[in-house]
Amino acid sequence: MYSNFTKTTDGGYALKKQGLVSVVIIGGALMALAILCLKIYLTTQQGNMLFFAGLLLACCLLIFWRNTKQFIVYPPQQIFKYSKGVGTSFQVFRFNELDGATQENIKNMYGLTTGNSLKLGFEQNGKYKEILLGQNISAKKMRSINEEIVQIMNM
Repeated sequence: MYSNFTKTTDGGYALKKQGLVSVVIIGGALMALAILCLKIYLTTQQGNMLFFAGLLLACCLLIFWRNTKQFIVYPPQQIFKYSKGVGTSFQVFRFNELDGATQENIKNMYGLTTGNSLKLGFEQNGKYKEILLGQNISAKKMRSINEEIVQIMNM
């Protein structure tokens, strides 16, 4: 039915994870380097290797944590639920608070486009809030996600 959303058991539609392969590759490489640094520390007792192992492990956990954010659309209740990570502390936004979607190119300091991002904006209690749905995804994928959100909202 939808290529970017999956139906949940409670009647909502959850956005599928974007860029999962790159997260696994980068996170796995950082985890392997952290284990290597820890192994070097255990054999040579060099204190800086323990620091590097901890730093790499923290970066690895940050990458994996970032991929646990969730965005769920509930058409019957006319709400969006968004969690920044691990599925805890959901923020709830109503359909009528939606202020539009922003599709923008991510540029580096030399002005070259290095990726794309998709954000939804909400006007809630007089404050404007943007949530990031996807980053470093193709423009075609962004349009597809945006179109599916509109289709789900109109159910």
